[in-house]
Amino acid sequence: VAVDRAIREIIQPVVDRSMTIACITTKEIVTKDYAMEGDENRMRKAAQLMVANLAGSLALVTCREPLKASVSTHLRTLLLEQDKKDETNNLALIEQCVSICASDNLELGCMLIEKAATEKAVRDMEEGLTPAIAARRRHREMDASNSTNTPFYDAAALGAGKYPAALPEPLRPRPGMGLRSEQLLVYEAFQRLPRAAAAAAAAPKPPVREKGLTVTYEALDALSQKLEGCVSTLLTAAGPARSAEITLQHLPETHEIRVLLGQAKKQLEKAYGTPGLPTENVDLVLRFAQQVFKRLYERSLAQPLALEVFVTLLECLNAVAPQLGGEEEGVGAVWTWSTYAPTETEPQRKLHRTILLLLAR
Repeated sequence: VAVDRAIREIIQPVVDRSMTIACITTKEIVTKDYAMEGDENRMRKAAQLMVANLAGSLALVTCREPLKASVSTHLRTLLLEQDKKDETNNLALIEQCVSICASDNLELGCMLIEKAATEKAVRDMEEGLTPAIAARRRHREMDASNSTNTPFYDAAALGAGKYPAALPEPLRPRPGMGLRSEQLLVYEAFQRLPRAAAAAAAAPKPPVREKGLTVTYEALDALSQKLEGCVSTLLTAAGPARSAEITLQHLPETHEIRVLLGQAKKQLEKAYGTPGLPTENVDLVLRFAQQVFKRLYERSLAQPLALEVFVTLLECLNAVAPQLGGEEEGVGAVWTWSTYAPTETEPQRKLHRTILLLLAR
């Protein structure tokens, strides 16, 4: 109840602010960059990638502290009302409960707000690009009716200011060419940017010390990024046809992916020790685990190796923090997150079922 009230209280201003900034920024940049690109689908895809990432990251950075404070306030109010009825006067216990519950539910609330901001930004971006999309369609229809092939030129985007004449020659767009492949990489990079960076920037990340070692969120994220890079390299080299056939059991023990997973398990065990971690260590592990869980749903059924690698990494995390899988508390965090997974389309539902089976093995 407290989490629901807190989310309802702050979600609208956070989403509106994040969406507005992201949409204005994206529209200004994309319409200029794609001013000589006649294919509206390429422009639309670039805008969606950019605005989704910007809006989601802004929402994460903006909502974390207000959400935690709001959850604490609502939960404290509810508990104090009940404590007053029971006449127990357990103020210290209430404060401890408020602190733990607010921290445990913070990532879930942030994820819901991020999702709402991203979806609204993509919808509004589509509306904002309507004139530009219509202009490209009209140009294509006129070319078809006149049997010509004139390059597209968006006069509205290029008619004022120093752009693009003031740009260096390598960056200057040319009629009929659109963006070159190396320039398109800037937009494609938005779908590879780890959302964990925004969440990590907004949250305190104290070093975790255990048995003389220091482990930070950044170290865990760097390890997962390296794993993801190895998987992507292997699947790219294998090609689309063979990627669906490669699983973790097909890799030899000496393969870099298996070696990295082994290192992850050893590092986690050495740094965190046995289950029963301090609260700040549990929070760090769960925060990182949620980002790994979200990456599962960014993959597809045609990449079973990627799904298995991320699930194995979650197993390593569960070994030091059983709260993740629920072995100690009945209902684990990972199962709570799964209830909010995307299942609108049939491919999403198939992916969701496969991930649940892998997690339950």
